[in-house]
Amino acid sequence: LKGVTRDLRTAVASTMTLRLRANILVAVLMAAFMAAMGVVVLDKIKSSVREEVEAATRVAAQTIGASAQLNGNQVQQLLPLLRALGRVRANNLIVVGVDGRDIYRAPQSEYKKNRNAPEWFLHLVDPELEPVQFELKDGTIRVVPDASRAVMDAWDDAQNFVLIALALLIAIHGVVYWLVGHTLRPLDKILEGLAEIERSNYGVRLPRFSLPEFARVSDLFNRLATSLAKVRRLERDQQVAALVRARLEDERRRFARELHDEFSQCVTAIQTIAVAIQTQVKDSSPEVTANAQNIASVAERMHDE
Repeated sequence: LKGVTRDLRTAVASTMTLRLRANILVAVLMAAFMAAMGVVVLDKIKSSVREEVEAATRVAAQTIGASAQLNGNQVQQLLPLLRALGRVRANNLIVVGVDGRDIYRAPQSEYKKNRNAPEWFLHLVDPELEPVQFELKDGTIRVVPDASRAVMDAWDDAQNFVLIALALLIAIHGVVYWLVGHTLRPLDKILEGLAEIERSNYGVRLPRFSLPEFARVSDLFNRLATSLAKVRRLERDQQVAALVRARLEDERRRFARELHDEFSQCVTAIQTIAVAIQTQVKDSSPEVTANAQNIASVAERMHDE
């Protein structure tokens, strides 16, 4: 299994271009940055919700406490005020009689009614504050913090943040994708040049690129191509010189062979003529006969050599 996993990783890595790897790296970094920003924003949202609910609960508790004192700490005298007050921001008002039954509950908020944030989000940002309770003579008033509407606002803000972050991530990724592709465009020409070198086309040259790194690669490539062209010409010159030497050697041997054949024929003719002269003047001129014999002997030795 480890071998298969390793082969799969190798195959995937071999098919990933430099442009794709750069874009994946940028996407991972951007996603990590967005995640870190999300954590910071979530913490800010939680603090904001807590401060809002705490402030609203504090105001409601102070208002009800002061009103209770003015009305002799009696629930029945406070009920008209509570009914007139209605819904208290970010809190639920509950009036309980001495028998434990609810006498009054404040109406539900109409703000973003029938809408609620997801449970997981509510669990993350809900401050979970303790209710404030007032024990009066004829009952109890409870101020129960209710962060649902504040959390709903926070959820809408979080959704907007996520949408903006995704749009920004896509935009940055698109810009980086184009920029990396534009930056790495000279690689295509470099690869084409290397392919021409592989095909022994040493006359190929790369243009001067604007980026310093690619410009240096272009200069090195052109110098290499020039050196290879010189080496190729030198090899061809050496091959031509070797062919010329071989041809000259063949011509020399052929000429020597022809010269040897002609010289042998001439020597044979001289020897034949000398023998003929020797035969004709053998009795009439001893001196000529002797000279002819010497010529025939010399010609015979030359022919043997």
